[in-house]
Amino acid sequence: PMVMNLVICFAVSVIGHLTEIIVNRSVEGKANEYVTFTAKLISLVMPSLSSFNVSSAVATGRVVPPDYLGNSLLYAGAYIAAMLLLGFILFEDRDLA
Repeated sequence: PMVMNLVICFAVSVIGHLTEIIVNRSVEGKANEYVTFTAKLISLVMPSLSSFNVSSAVATGRVVPPDYLGNSLLYAGAYIAAMLLLGFILFEDRDLA
């Protein structure tokens, strides 16, 4: 259903933008070991969308380096390939036609 799709996409977007913050806070040493484990688990499963954020560089008029764009493209390609592979594995035995 469309409502569930919107909720999941919104949750992935919010958690993806907060992944780097969650991991940095847990690594500082102030967090419980369960919080640190959960943060590392989230960082493994969810994409880190903060690596695609170039709005501050664009707003201040700085040039975004080509190697940063290349690394972001490589990260996006790797994550897309992993999610496609996971989808192929999950839907291998189902007849969707």
